[in-house]
Amino acid sequence: MKAKKFIFFIGINLLWFSCHDPNMGGNENDAKIWLIGEVHNVGWIYELEFTRWKELYNNGYRHLFVEVAYYQAESFNLWVGSEDEIIDIESMAIDSFAHLLKKIKIVCPLTVFHGVDVGHGYWSDGEWFLEYLIENNLQDSEMYVLTLEAIEQGKIFNNRNNIANNLDWKYREYTMTSNFIREYDKLGNERIMGIFGGAHTNYNNQANYGNYPNMAKQLRFHYGNIIYFENYYDRER
Repeated sequence: MKAKKFIFFIGINLLWFSCHDPNMGGNENDAKIWLIGEVHNVGWIYELEFTRWKELYNNGYRHLFVEVAYYQAESFNLWVGSEDEIIDIESMAIDSFAHLLKKIKIVCPLTVFHGVDVGHGYWSDGEWFLEYLIENNLQDSEMYVLTLEAIEQGKIFNNRNNIANNLDWKYREYTMTSNFIREYDKLGNERIMGIFGGAHTNYNNQANYGNYPNMAKQLRFHYGNIIYFENYYDRER
């Protein structure tokens, strides 16, 4: 199979949020979920994230949750674990994110990515990963089932007529939370870090386009104080 050129569709949110509230999450020393809020595609923010991930990685963390679909993260895992360019990271639309991935592959090669977003690029990225699974006789695997599920989530998000741009933002926020819980609970007692847009991680704000709880609020309600929030979107360079 030829190397797949991936394009990841990650929406840039308008972020006008307050600073970190120390009461909204647990103590960083006790955290099992280290959740970082960002502005997408800002190089110096990705440098901060890499520094934090390298620090946590050196302390035994291995699982990194990211704002991409399940099959996109699994493609990252194939790429990190292979000497072959099974996907073309250089062709990604989010250049700074591609740079972050390349640094992680070199410096933190045991990183395992977990994608919890709805199926962005399901017509290209999702179909390519399905083809990869079929070619490797993995139709009966959990990866195949979850890839189909993520593709369906992407179709629902894109096709429902909702508030903005005909995209179902509320469905996406609740689905991201559900996918996050599914992936985290599979890990048992592992400590993880997550990188998401500030619209999803700022505990003091509602989600975009509606008066409903964002992912941070939902996760805090579900898991309690094992979450530590660190927001980079409101920092000055």
